[in-house]
Amino acid sequence: MRNKFFKHAIHVLLLCSILAFLINVIWNIQNNTEFGKIQVTTVVNVAMAIFVSYFLTQNRLEKRLSIDKYEKLLFKICENIEKFNSSVGCENIDSSYCHVLLKNISTRILLLKKYCNIKDVSKDIQYIESCFIKMRGIFGENFQSQPNESEWKKQIFNETENIQNKCEAIEMKFHVHE
Repeated sequence: MRNKFFKHAIHVLLLCSILAFLINVIWNIQNNTEFGKIQVTTVVNVAMAIFVSYFLTQNRLEKRLSIDKYEKLLFKICENIEKFNSSVGCENIDSSYCHVLLKNISTRILLLKKYCNIKDVSKDIQYIESCFIKMRGIFGENFQSQPNESEWKKQIFNETENIQNKCEAIEMKFHVHE
């Protein structure tokens, strides 16, 4: 709701600015005989400055928005990893909840892998994916046969720590590329 209000307010402000500019131009054309005598190079320079500054800031904004989306995906991955660690660490593990968390993590890793086009990050995402595959395999192999065995839980915790550390490293790379 608030976002729509600001969007409409910006449109109204822009329309009023254009209208005021046109009124000012018409008034100057009628009342100022020197108004039309402007050098072409001045007009071209001003137009180029406006054009370049607009597109540079727009490009920067789009890049920042995409990085924000990637950071949210990384945050959700880490959040689900924490929930998974808590679930695995309990005495009575809820396997269906763990499988839902694993599915959510897998989906977010695939989204990162598919859409993140920052070249320094692709190897890190592959590393996260390989740690996740190991973690999911350890859980799948050992949950049914040894539900309270601490060795496989330690292996899972090790893999989840690797994933979380790599997520933090990726976030740092995002800020370097801004």
